[in-house]
Amino acid sequence: MAKKLRSVNTYFWDDSFIQDLNPTSKLLFLYLLTNSLTNVLGIYEITLKRIVFDTGLNELQIKKAFEAFGSLWKVYYIDNYIILPNFLKNQSMNSNMKTGAINVFNELPQNIRELSDYKEEVKDFETLLKALKGFENSNSNIKFNIKSNSKDIKPKILNPSLDEVKLYFKENGYKEDIATKAFNFYDTANWIDSKGNQVLSWKQKMISVWFKEENKKPVEIKKRYWKVCQTAYNGTDAQLEKAKIEFPNLVIID
Repeated sequence: MAKKLRSVNTYFWDDSFIQDLNPTSKLLFLYLLTNSLTNVLGIYEITLKRIVFDTGLNELQIKKAFEAFGSLWKVYYIDNYIILPNFLKNQSMNSNMKTGAINVFNELPQNIRELSDYKEEVKDFETLLKALKGFENSNSNIKFNIKSNSKDIKPKILNPSLDEVKLYFKENGYKEDIATKAFNFYDTANWIDSKGNQVLSWKQKMISVWFKEENKKPVEIKKRYWKVCQTAYNGTDAQLEKAKIEFPNLVIID
């Protein structure tokens, strides 16, 4: 296999986004930039099984990291394709590499290329498209195609069931009635959001719109355990008020 050179800036570790990641997410993000399946475009196909094998992380860790990356518009994982919307702007590209980037884009499946129609959902995708357009302008012999000639082809999107949404909310500590409300909001509109855009990643939509502090489930605690908490906070009114601030959803039950 031919070796491929990818640029990772030495300031990578100084980036505030990277500094805020936990060790697992740091490993995964660096892997996505440097693994052997990456290409000059920053959009490539890779299975979860391969990522698990290469990194030693489990699927749950990877999926949760992807959701966090997507909510920050850094990485998207759609139909087994990794999309790094800011990849090109961090690469030093010669003319051959620019031509290669456009060729890779043109060879992508239609549903991935058509993500340009959903910039509101896949934020920063326009950054990548602008870079490609700039490459095209610098070389009149190459063209990139966002869409194919068939206008009937649409991105393949699998919408969740109500049970899937409820489970996702439960796993992340959010109320079931809010999960039902969120599901009904999108399902009745055929998964078109309030801005008229198709919901491409329902989990990312839930994180960005519905995962709010007020929608979290109350943290229930038995009275006998609350006494332990009172002891830990010295039982003073001031310390108990501090505990309530730290645990705003705390509910004491019998």
